[in-house]
Amino acid sequence: MLDVSEITSCEHNTTKTRQVLALPGSQARLPCDLGGSFGASSVDAAPSLISWTRGSSAAAATVATEPLYSVVRARGVALVQADHRVAVAWKERLHFSVSRGTLSLAHLSPRDAGVYVCRVRFLHAPERTSHVELVVVESPGTPVLKIDPDTTGDLRLREGRRLRVLCEVSGGEIAARVTVN
Repeated sequence: MLDVSEITSCEHNTTKTRQVLALPGSQARLPCDLGGSFGASSVDAAPSLISWTRGSSAAAATVATEPLYSVVRARGVALVQADHRVAVAWKERLHFSVSRGTLSLAHLSPRDAGVYVCRVRFLHAPERTSHVELVVVESPGTPVLKIDPDTTGDLRLREGRRLRVLCEVSGGEIAARVTVN
């Protein structure tokens, strides 16, 4: 028989990884499941610790030791007044919004892509874990149209003859759609 007093921790995992797409130079908001809203009357129900880690995969981010960002709340203190701690390398680029439950990452670059894990610990409730994959997509370049057969100047074709127009787009990680009118 299991003695309930032997249970030291319990975890609520949000195993589904959410994906956030963003462009280089922009800002991304990564959501974290805080488990509800916390008013002044529910100070003891608010999280005692919120920490964000990052890795190339969910497993790597989960075992990371040094958080990028953490919110540490002392007992009896409202979550909005908790101590926010940011890793030195990220200090100018990260901000956590308690009201939205989001970590904002500014001035994105492709190297920011990866899986971010938010762990939320409570005094009297199971721990919650959220996984967010940040994908920093590069915009495709300007399309270049080429005509085959290669020609300079005006091209005249007889009706029924073939003309091949090639559209080349360089760069980017998402499929571009080009429409010719």
